Amino acid sequence: MARNRRKVVGWGARWQQMVFDPAVVGRRWRLGVTALAVITLIGAQVWVRLQVDELGYRVQRTTAVIEKLDHEHSELLAELNSEKSPALLSERANIVLGLREPAAGQVVTVYAAEGDGA
Repeated sequence: MARNRRKVVGWGARWQQMVFDPAVVGRRWRLGVTALAVITLIGAQVWVRLQVDELGYRVQRTTAVIEKLDHEHSELLAELNSEKSPALLSERANIVLGLREPAAGQVVTVYAAEGDGA
């Protein structure tokens, strides 16, 4: 007994051809892979651009910190040099410690004797 096959016509035939035809399926598969690759590349480009922007901001902040530290270093060097000045040290020794220049005859020079190992 022969099977009674119904002939598919209209949109049903077109749909069946689009779904089951190997050539159409292959084209769809390639189109899908291509679309996925393009979307992935666009996403990668956006991600890289965001990373570049973030690194730019980091470099800018780091440069600002370096400039601030350089300025602070210069100020500290200037303060150190002013603190080491002989006039200021003499004044502080007199005021804070009560030291003054020795009077004549207060300075004694001591020489090492020969044979002391010096």
